[in-house]
Amino acid sequence: RPLVDKVLMRGGVGLPTGVTEYKDTSEIINNIKDFLFRYVQLPPFYENLFPQLILFYWVYEKFPFVPYLHFIGGTGTGKTTAMEILGSICYKPIDTTGSLTIASIFRLATQWKGTLLIDEFNSMGERSNEMVSFLKSGVSNRLLFRVEGEKKKEIEVYVVKSPKIFTSENPISDAGLQSRTIEIKMDKNSRKVPLYKLPAYFDEAQQIRNKLLLWRLRNFNKVDLSKIEYGFPELSSFDRRVQQIVTPVYYFSDDKARKQIVTFAIEQDRETRRQRRESLEGRIFEVIWDNFQLAVFQDISLSEIAQIINKNTKYPVNERKIAGIVRKILGIETVRKGTGAEKETVLVIEGKEKEIEERAKYYGFLSVTSGVSGGSGE
Repeated sequence: RPLVDKVLMRGGVGLPTGVTEYKDTSEIINNIKDFLFRYVQLPPFYENLFPQLILFYWVYEKFPFVPYLHFIGGTGTGKTTAMEILGSICYKPIDTTGSLTIASIFRLATQWKGTLLIDEFNSMGERSNEMVSFLKSGVSNRLLFRVEGEKKKEIEVYVVKSPKIFTSENPISDAGLQSRTIEIKMDKNSRKVPLYKLPAYFDEAQQIRNKLLLWRLRNFNKVDLSKIEYGFPELSSFDRRVQQIVTPVYYFSDDKARKQIVTFAIEQDRETRRQRRESLEGRIFEVIWDNFQLAVFQDISLSEIAQIINKNTKYPVNERKIAGIVRKILGIETVRKGTGAEKETVLVIEGKEKEIEERAKYYGFLSVTSGVSGGSGE
């Protein structure tokens, strides 16, 4: 049964008006390319990536993971315009700019399951952390529970999985969200693009949405993930999170687009591992890894790690927090050694060589394919 609510009645969601016939998928891809790159200046690298991403967004429910799109840039770089132009031909686009409250976005994502367009999401002040949590939860089918109601508090259940396109002036500081996102850094236009959206623009966007609806109806039940349960072999060397981002787009791409996606995946893989290395747990592991590679391995204590981590920093980390990360995140046990005043907590590395090397690959200190120390992770 069609959903009819105030969002629809006030034009808050962009729906197709019907179906429009097309020759083949390549025709739709060419329509998308022409539309996007005429109305907004985007990096040429994404010419083949964006059309495939839009196709994926129109059948995203068939996949367990939805990568996001994030336009980054200062004032006047066209990031908001890029979000609006791209979003206008995505699946059920909803511009949430005027309603940036967590409660409203939870309901919009759950009810409409469309593409949420969120402008300047990190300008929400105290609610920014809530928005980050919401976005991290919205890439999968995970249930979210919230207690709501003025008088009678009741548990509401939400599934906020849906495509999301957002903008901000600066990159995301949360490594978990950043690894779920395709980032596009915008620069000021170097060519002339339309200043206003005239009726012809809206008519063209509507025509493309109508073609994409027919494409969805014809292809939705053809998506068969059983053939790629373990992913594409040619993408298997990339980090698992990177594979989750690129595989859905790769699935719908031709050979030319796939080559470009592999290039993108290489950069995304490097960036993902760099973010991990720069996180607190990554920095702690780096100390452990440097010690692990010594010709004569020596026990390393929590106090030694703390001393190295806290060198030249304004915000020192205490040994208790380091101990929690070492045991719970890095999976390395600790033991008390020594006697009297010299007693200290050291890491138990003996017999854990394989696990340490796997962690080194995860953080990019060791090459995934060759097993040779890479330092920079490249």
